[in-house]
Amino acid sequence: MFILNSKRSQIKGDFLWILNNFTIIVESKFNISAASKIIHVSQPALSQMIATFEKEQKVSLFERAHGRLQGLSLAGELLYTYAKEITEKHNQLMEEIQSQSNQLRGHINVWYASNKSNPPVNATTPAANGATHIIEKPK
Repeated sequence: MFILNSKRSQIKGDFLWILNNFTIIVESKFNISAASKIIHVSQPALSQMIATFEKEQKVSLFERAHGRLQGLSLAGELLYTYAKEITEKHNQLMEEIQSQSNQLRGHINVWYASNKSNPPVNATTPAANGATHIIEKPK
């Protein structure tokens, strides 16, 4: 069973960033140089991220031959399956959040009470779905 080591990680970046990088490496056919260009980090930095993660978790994610990545180990296959699912769910969540924030548009007109020396004032504020709502001032 693969369990993320709970001690403080020495890897720069968060776990989601690591999972995303891992999937990019796999989808780049284990070509660290190609993956590093997609991720916009140096090849040595990406290699170090992998090495640090494997050392901290005491697991090998890749099959290697002559210093090159050749494929996934059993732990790597398990991580890849979950990493794809987690990153896809994260992307869906972010799209839904963005969609929700885009729906809050428009204005609301609000009357609010004031003291006797100042008459009620009409204030305009954003509203949902572009509708204008007027709250009548008290008589």
